[in-house]
Amino acid sequence: MAYRATISAFAGACGLTCVFPAAAQIFSPPEPVAEDVGELQWISKPDIMQVSVIAMENNAYRTADVVLECTMRRGWAKSCVVIEETPPGRNFKRVAIEVIKLYHAASKDSMGLPIEGRVVRFPIRFTERR
Repeated sequence: MAYRATISAFAGACGLTCVFPAAAQIFSPPEPVAEDVGELQWISKPDIMQVSVIAMENNAYRTADVVLECTMRRGWAKSCVVIEETPPGRNFKRVAIEVIKLYHAASKDSMGLPIEGRVVRFPIRFTERR
């Protein structure tokens, strides 16, 4: 079974599409829990192969949505907690936590504000290609 592997963030600022056994997409911009702050600016993101390998290693197949809440530390998402997994029990929460570890943000957001210690929600969608 093949999956469409798409990684994108911030309304398609970075989008890649290929056919691999896994798919992950941040399906809407990461949402700061606090108001009046800008969007995260990514320095690096995982490539499709990295996401694919993580999904295969965790036997994560089909379609799911996961929302993580993480604290930003030195540009990395740390202390992530799964807020939502739909449907539950398909190993996607584990995959989402591993994938988010590969994203690295700049020290300041799009408004020039520091991101250190900011709590951010990351909605991630895994989709099956038919």
